[in-house]
Amino acid sequence: MEKEIFLHTGLAKTGTKFLQLNFFPKLEDIKYIPKPLYYKSMDIIEKTNYQRYLVSQEYDQQFDREIRRWAKFNPKTKVIIVFRRQDSWFASEYRRFVKNGFVGSFTDFIDIVRDGGYFKIRDGMYMPKIRLVEEVMENPPFVLIYDELRADPVRFLHKFALFMGSDFLLENISFAPRHTSYAEKQLKVMQKFGHYLGVAIRPLNEENRFIRFWQRLWHMLPRYTVLYFAWMVPNFLLPKEPLIPAEELEKIKEFYAADWQQTVEYAEKIQKYYLNL
Repeated sequence: MEKEIFLHTGLAKTGTKFLQLNFFPKLEDIKYIPKPLYYKSMDIIEKTNYQRYLVSQEYDQQFDREIRRWAKFNPKTKVIIVFRRQDSWFASEYRRFVKNGFVGSFTDFIDIVRDGGYFKIRDGMYMPKIRLVEEVMENPPFVLIYDELRADPVRFLHKFALFMGSDFLLENISFAPRHTSYAEKQLKVMQKFGHYLGVAIRPLNEENRFIRFWQRLWHMLPRYTVLYFAWMVPNFLLPKEPLIPAEELEKIKEFYAADWQQTVEYAEKIQKYYLNL
């Protein structure tokens, strides 16, 4: 029996938590390997005998590396990608990184003028990611747009299931929000005090799961303590400027406009190809 593998790559901040917790476990006739088991998903696939597998992990800067790794494991893997317009995506990613200890400004995070940010210009280019999948996999990627998940989640989920040859009962799906964003004040406090608490982002140990677990715990304790008590910090101690300047988002939107338009057009074309819509 030939095994059919579906790999949902995120991207990060495109509804992945909702999909992983509320939707994927409810799918019928498919073996879902949850995110905590991602590190051994290839071993699970090799050692079990289900017809269909769904693996999910949200990528951002790891995208190219992980796609090539899966292509080496099984080039017939069918990749699913959800994209979000770049200005909205970078803004959401930045908030996540600040919550996790990133103390730099928004332009320290993504700098489309000098390309000197933590994220690089190439990280926000979507069509090269699509072309990479086309190059190393036997099947083109199935591309969805995050805006549809927000506007019409039922239709979005049906497309997802139809592509995988699966189904679900709508009454089993909870649409309660998952992982809602922190308030801007909390994030400003996190930035202000992050310098002094040693919570800046550091690489985690990739080889030892035990060490990685304790690293995560050690990083989380000071962060969530600051976030929890942030409401007590007087506003006059915090910068008045917005965490993310609106003009910077507009620059990003304009910079990536052509790539975003091509991505939306590709999503429409590939959905017709796979789903006969």
